[in-house]
This record gives sequence, C-alpha cells and structure tokens, in this order.
Amino acid sequence: MAFQMLARLERDVLPYHPQLVIWQTGSNHVLRSMDIDGYASMVREAISRLKAAQIDVGGRARDPRSPAARACASCEQIKSVHYSI
Repeated sequence: MAFQMLARLERDVLPYHPQLVIWQTGSNHVLRSMDIDGYASMVREAISRLKAAQIDVGGRARDPRSPAARACASCEQIKSVHYSI
C-alpha cells in the first residue's frame, strides 16, 4: 500500500504544483500489514517529496475514537510516527 500512496502522490498531487497539501493519513496500511516501520518510511518519504517540490504540508491523523483506530493495536506507534515528523 505504501507504494500506491507514493504513486498517487506523484500522479495526483505533484504535477499540479499546489502551495499546500493537507494530508489525512490513515491507519489502513498498519492495520492490514502491521508494518509500522514501512508506514513511517512511506510517510517520511512522501513528506520529503512534497517539501522537495516546495509544497507546504499539513497533516491530520485518523481520529483516535474511530473504530479502525480503536481496533488497532499499534495506534500509539502510529501517533508517535505522526508526531515525530
């Protein structure tokens, strides 16, 4: 899934040269693969690509009250990824 997110960034965002991208990351990647390190790498890579294109980035993590977030055993890890970036 990470490669799909990066491909979508390349296809649907970067060609339009926006000034700002507000990106709501979800926990689907982690929920499906339980790969917090892969998720963190994808988020960091995507933000690096946006910054390299001189695009400001705003983000929002999944609402911790959502059913998916509550079901996620790695939610604290996901939050730590979001806050570390």
